[in-house]
Amino acid sequence: MLTWLHDLWMWFNANRLRQIVSAATAVVVVAALIVAVCVTVSRSRMCAPGVRHVGDECVGVSPGSYVFAPPLAEVEKVISRENDAVAKKPHVTIALLMPLTDANPNAQAEILHAVQGAYVAQYRANHEQNDEGPPIRLVLANPGVNSAHWGDVVDRLHDMTDGPDNLRAVVGIAVSTTNTKNEVYALTHRGIPVVGGAISADDITNSPGRDDRYPGLSRVSPTNDEVAPALTRFGGVDTKEALLVEDARTDDNYISTLAAAFGRHLTGSPQQPELYTSPKDIDQEGDTPRQFRQMVPNICQSGVKWIYFAGRQVQLRVFINALEKRGCQDRKFTILTGTVASHLGNDPKLSAGAFATGITLDYAAIAHPGAWSGPHVPATGGSRQGYEAFASTLNDAATRSIGPTGTTDGQAIITHDAVWTAVAQVRDATSEGSPIPSIGAVANERRSLHDVHKVIGASGWICLDNGGNPYDKAVPIVQYQTNGTPRFITLAWPTGAPPAETCTAPFIR
Repeated sequence: MLTWLHDLWMWFNANRLRQIVSAATAVVVVAALIVAVCVTVSRSRMCAPGVRHVGDECVGVSPGSYVFAPPLAEVEKVISRENDAVAKKPHVTIALLMPLTDANPNAQAEILHAVQGAYVAQYRANHEQNDEGPPIRLVLANPGVNSAHWGDVVDRLHDMTDGPDNLRAVVGIAVSTTNTKNEVYALTHRGIPVVGGAISADDITNSPGRDDRYPGLSRVSPTNDEVAPALTRFGGVDTKEALLVEDARTDDNYISTLAAAFGRHLTGSPQQPELYTSPKDIDQEGDTPRQFRQMVPNICQSGVKWIYFAGRQVQLRVFINALEKRGCQDRKFTILTGTVASHLGNDPKLSAGAFATGITLDYAAIAHPGAWSGPHVPATGGSRQGYEAFASTLNDAATRSIGPTGTTDGQAIITHDAVWTAVAQVRDATSEGSPIPSIGAVANERRSLHDVHKVIGASGWICLDNGGNPYDKAVPIVQYQTNGTPRFITLAWPTGAPPAETCTAPFIR
């Protein structure tokens, strides 16, 4: 009896032990599966170190080791190689911040040219300045299409201000939108110097007498408020025969500030603006073909000769195509607009015959290779040598395989000048015995970039006022020819004439 009870007791405990072991094993297996899934998901969200998936694109910061878009593969390879060459030396980092993953074919060519221009400035800084230091490391920062994910990228850039990256400037910031404005505000209010490239909106700038809204921001392009008088003087516009065609949307800083700037030069016009509304995705035509078809007869009977256009490039193209089909073929019109017309050179939908029907398109380009390379270069405001130094290195770089190069859209030129200005700030702020300048010293140095210390850019002199704005910066006026290609016409000036040799802004309080 006792033996039977003993065997029963042993059987019970053995089974209980097996249950405990089985349960424990199950817990371990489940935990391992959870960890494996988490690691797999985490890895699937990473495109590369510092770059992660957000939706269908990869967002983040890379030193050239991750290719954000196939057209950038060659130029990113040489950037990565240049970065590797300076990695073991005390160096500073400059970040090119702009949407790099835009799948629009028109945008892809311009993005490539901008990255090439940034690389040319990095190469010149590291190889053509008599070994002046510190060496420059260039990283590419992608906030996503329309800068939709700028917050994550700004956080990453802020983390890079310490060693070993020593980030000292962010450059580029090419499109004047609300996201861009927020991006610049966040960077500058974290103490990071920013050098804007193609941004022209008047509300992404500081007042001339001081930097207040965006401390540490400087720019290399004129604002829309400076472009408007330059265009008006060049065109010899009679406001009684001028009309404004304006996008009614209110969430695009470029459009709203350009419309306001043009409006200030239309006092006396008998015509109220002709309004249209672009779609939410401004890269699409939406309903604008119908709107412009209805608008064109009004323009025909209005008696105007000059049409100021405040809108983005897709809508400008649709408007030009609609105006070509006008019923008043005997009437000639001159369209005046801002820098976005530079993008039309890559737009296959622009009617090749539009400019053979009495339509002229004159616009203020962000930069143009003909501005400082022709036979009539002004004595001040820029120099042939400044452009040729850039162009020579770009051509040499092209032999080292950086992808198809191009300068007529201005992107390579203006982005080079943004990086070149950042390099000037970094090196002018560097003191003997301290190879890496503080980020505050770099931010403050922009106040010295005028007169003797002006930046000799490929787009002209960059003479900053105390707000970080380029004083009396050259405005290239470009005209489309009958085959739709751009042709440099002349340089215009916000003040009406080139600056003096000292190129210093006047007193403003």
